[in-house]
Amino acid sequence: MTGEQNLQSEVEVKQNSSVGNIAMSHGKEIVSAVVIGVIVTVISTVILNGRSSSGEENLHYENIDHSQQAMAKTNRVYFIRSQLSQVLAMVSTVKMHLTEYYMMEGSFPKTSKDFNILHLDLNESDLIDESYLIESGVGVSLSQKFGEDKSLFLIASPSKNNAYLKWRCETNIEPKFLGMGSRTICEFNPELQAL
Repeated sequence: MTGEQNLQSEVEVKQNSSVGNIAMSHGKEIVSAVVIGVIVTVISTVILNGRSSSGEENLHYENIDHSQQAMAKTNRVYFIRSQLSQVLAMVSTVKMHLTEYYMMEGSFPKTSKDFNILHLDLNESDLIDESYLIESGVGVSLSQKFGEDKSLFLIASPSKNNAYLKWRCETNIEPKFLGMGSRTICEFNPELQAL
């Protein structure tokens, strides 16, 4: 045997003995893990075989409505919500500028000479047809993607001591597109009209 072969055989002996030492010191844990694995496998097999023989695995699928129309309606709801979220993100820049204006001037801008909303480029979006100032906030006429004559208003009201502005969102988009409970994107106002 050469020196290199001796070294390799020593390394193999040490590796084998260290694996053996680990197996000996953790033997109970290894055996327990194997036994538990076997028990779980056997129980799962028995349960699954029992279900397939009784036909239970198909019970849930028979009650699902696979109609394309139902799926399209659900997808449209999520699509409109995502589009509305994009509009709110774009309008938030106006909200920030109007808050700054109010804090500096003590009132909201009355005309486009006081605050030019067009420089914020909201009208370049395919989701917004027109943007304009309202008495205490901003309004947008939404594109046809949201339906006929749909609008969204961000309306501010000052806090008790004028320390900050409280903003609320109102829209005339159907409530089913606005979410429910605490996840409502905007308040529904059927009387909201674009200017």
